[in-house]
Amino acid sequence: YDVALDNNRLIAGAPLKYDPEVYSGSAYAFDLNAAVVHSVTFQTDGTPGAWLDTPTTQTVYHQTGSCTPVTAYAPAGYHFIKWTTDVADYSTSNPLTVSNVTQDLTLIAVFAVDQYTLTYSAGPNGSIIGTSPQTVDYGDNGTSVTAIPNDHYHFVQWSDGSTANPRS
Repeated sequence: YDVALDNNRLIAGAPLKYDPEVYSGSAYAFDLNAAVVHSVTFQTDGTPGAWLDTPTTQTVYHQTGSCTPVTAYAPAGYHFIKWTTDVADYSTSNPLTVSNVTQDLTLIAVFAVDQYTLTYSAGPNGSIIGTSPQTVDYGDNGTSVTAIPNDHYHFVQWSDGSTANPRS
């Protein structure tokens, strides 16, 4: 097939002097001024129960467009940390709107498990055996701690009302 350039349009399969009034064959026109677009894909880091708003794959114009904001949602016991690419941190914004895109981009929402500090202390008439404070992940138990009363005293309860002794 012949290829012709006519008024910034590439014409393939047409005579070199393409005339749309005369030629009725199967010519294909390509606009050489077409905007460059990129795909921006959003995904989670695989944390069970984490999810994202839709659309998770968006088309954005090169350097001039921006995508629809995407929000990363953490499951119970987790929290959102940041967006990363395959090689670097990208943003801590949530929701995230991406603009000034110069290439296809995949962004990964990173989550972390919630952590809690357990602090045990004895009143004036006893002591504890075990580690205090302890950092414990959501859903996990701390290590065992035992309240030891002084002579002539007995253990009643922990400050949260629990009577388990030892407890974890």
